[in-house]
Amino acid sequence: MAEQTPQSVVVHVVQLHASQSVPVYAGLLRAKQRSDLSFLQAGQIVTLNKELGQSIQRGEVLAKIDSTELSLSVEERKANLLDAQTELTFAQLNYDRLFSLRESGAISTNEMDSAKARLHSAQARVEGHQAAIGQAQKRLAETVIIAPYDGQVVARLLEPSQTVSAGQAVYRVIGNEGGLEAVVNLPVLALDFFVIGLNTTLLIRPYGI
Repeated sequence: MAEQTPQSVVVHVVQLHASQSVPVYAGLLRAKQRSDLSFLQAGQIVTLNKELGQSIQRGEVLAKIDSTELSLSVEERKANLLDAQTELTFAQLNYDRLFSLRESGAISTNEMDSAKARLHSAQARVEGHQAAIGQAQKRLAETVIIAPYDGQVVARLLEPSQTVSAGQAVYRVIGNEGGLEAVVNLPVLALDFFVIGLNTTLLIRPYGI
């Protein structure tokens, strides 16, 4: 039997080392000041004043829906108020005239009570029409979208002539104030490591890359 030749063997000692890897979590960087803007009334869009990427200024009109019927309603209520104010003027004049004659005995208590009732009724009608005008003007204002702050349009979700529902988003905008915030999805086991005062690193990449 032939004698076997010894084989050389390289021996390595395996040791444990602390991992140098850093956990990485994906997230989203977004503006703190952001809004989806919508109408409080349903209707057909007649005006969209801003395109994607354009700047906006607080108080600026961004969009309108058809407000023909509501505008007519406001005008009708104003006409009714004028009639009621005229009636109140005559009721006040009549009451004042009767009141001035009361001490002479030429006016009865029933006549005074009747004149006072007509005066109060006329006052109530004026107040009712004033309230109706306020409500109609409020509904009319809801046909317009106003920029809530200075900022930029990041999405235009509808187009002119489309019919929009109340509360349906028309524009998505961000504001110039407030800076940015990072929204990161963390596993439950990592929650205890993220506390106030912790320094961390953000690696920002364009969306989709």
